[in-house]
Amino acid sequence: MRNALKKLGVSSLALTLGIVSFGVLSPNANAEETNNTKSVKVQKPALTKDQIIERFEEINLKYPYNVEFSKEDADFVRTYAKSTVFGESEAATLARDSQYFNKSGGGSGISASMNGYVWDDVNTLNHSFGGYFSTRVNEGQAKKIVNSVTITAYGVVGKNGIGKVFSNTISDSANNTNYLYSDISEGYTAVAVVYTSKHAKATVTGQYGTFTIATY
Repeated sequence: MRNALKKLGVSSLALTLGIVSFGVLSPNANAEETNNTKSVKVQKPALTKDQIIERFEEINLKYPYNVEFSKEDADFVRTYAKSTVFGESEAATLARDSQYFNKSGGGSGISASMNGYVWDDVNTLNHSFGGYFSTRVNEGQAKKIVNSVTITAYGVVGKNGIGKVFSNTISDSANNTNYLYSDISEGYTAVAVVYTSKHAKATVTGQYGTFTIATY
């Protein structure tokens, strides 16, 4: 997401179970027996990490701020906002959550790694988020490195509904270097934040192109 979704869920992924009831008839069932039903539990297919991230992105783009989500979207946020898909733990929502990450990647003739922490602190009204981490180019020469952290906060909207109340990305950058350490943070104000999702990302540009490393 610097550049996930924490407490929102987002830090892992909970699987939802559906209950489906349908009639099961014996070959010799009479007319009265047709009223008998059997409850069978059916486990829904688990979503992949990419599917969860894609769904969060769809929800975030779908609604403006302070608009109540549909029940389906709200249930999805409640289920997955605190999942580990964004590198987060299932820590208590109203508490500072600092998560360590160590990721690597490459492309365009460059390989790099990023490691450090992304965090957020949710209170009653005034909140904050940020990260402190480094990006190091291990092979090749970088023309530019950008470290970023992105957060989306979800709060109570309508009558006990859930909606997006804040989102932002903060960043730090450097040119013609193979190493960048960033310690960035920002405060924001939002009422009744109950879930958040967050992620850190490094964008490395070299002579032949750009690639990204992200905590999701």
